[in-house]
Amino acid sequence: MTADKDHTNWPLVVGSTIGLLLLVAVCVGALWLGMRMGRGREEARRQSCLGNLKSIAIRELMYAQDYGDRTVPADHWCDRSIDYITNTQILCCPSGGAPCAYDLNRAMGDRRLGAVENPASVPFVFDGSRGWNGVGGETTVVYRHLDCACIGFADGHAAWLTPQEVVASSWSPRSSGAP
Repeated sequence: MTADKDHTNWPLVVGSTIGLLLLVAVCVGALWLGMRMGRGREEARRQSCLGNLKSIAIRELMYAQDYGDRTVPADHWCDRSIDYITNTQILCCPSGGAPCAYDLNRAMGDRRLGAVENPASVPFVFDGSRGWNGVGGETTVVYRHLDCACIGFADGHAAWLTPQEVVASSWSPRSSGAP
């Protein structure tokens, strides 16, 4: 008689085991999907940040064109650039949240732009944390985009760089003439 009882419970045991495995599989799948969607959101923020930095770099080039080929003074770069910025939201990194989440490369402040050698390798503005009129250099870069940083360069382009690429950039630009 007990053998019959054990035999009748067998489908219940098998069914609950399969159900448990399905539940675990669904949970793992949901976790994986959530991680992928979070990464997708951060990639979208990174693209927005790159657009902001490119826009700022181009506006800084416009400033230099209007002021005798001299870049904006480092300690007042936001104050002096505001006339060239139509939407102050570009000063806010979508992942940073600060009123101004970008810093200016101190070495590029009040410099004759035409004398900078290889401007495509010289960081101009970058992901930072020093706030309005913030300045810094390679040691103050904030890696807020999937362990990388967005940087706007002195020729007007922007790129997403790994920490190794940031260090390899020309943070103290060489000049072909007077600084």
